[in-house]
Amino acid sequence: MEYEGHSCQSPEEREKLVRDKIAKEDEMEAQATGDSRLIIEELLRRLGYRDGEIESDIPFEVSTGAHSGTCSTDFIVKIGGRRFMGIKCTMALESRERHIVSFCRVADRMVIPVAVVTDGLTAIVVDTMTGRPLSEGLDSIPDRERALSLLEGAPEQPFPEGDKAEKTRRVLLAFETTGCPRPRN
Repeated sequence: MEYEGHSCQSPEEREKLVRDKIAKEDEMEAQATGDSRLIIEELLRRLGYRDGEIESDIPFEVSTGAHSGTCSTDFIVKIGGRRFMGIKCTMALESRERHIVSFCRVADRMVIPVAVVTDGLTAIVVDTMTGRPLSEGLDSIPDRERALSLLEGAPEQPFPEGDKAEKTRRVLLAFETTGCPRPRN
């Protein structure tokens, strides 16, 4: 068997090549995610958000009946003391959309109303409570003025307790334990 010019004579050699390929792909994902974080942080500033309004990698303790863990997301935009938007930077938009929606529903005491998943080139903006996409594209991420108007008429609310909240916490913890590659500083 040959793999990328390497002759694999034994199962151990094949396993090592597969591990090396996975490690290389994880490293590439971490680098791309780090690049998208820089892009999104700059975009948030251009959208009018101020330094104290952009939180990064804030840990939240999340517990289910049997498990607990620490969760975070790349960015949280906070205006007037209220968390408005959670942002997850990833190269796997569709698979991480549920992750950021779950995070915005149950990580904090109150629901973070807007969830965004982005790769730095495009974005999906989601209504956290309904889970429905609101818009697509980096240009559709709400600017500070739009955020203020959206917050004005919306009361803060916790995610309703019950089976759905418990399932959402389990989903969030499952995503967190799968270990998304993080950029190396």
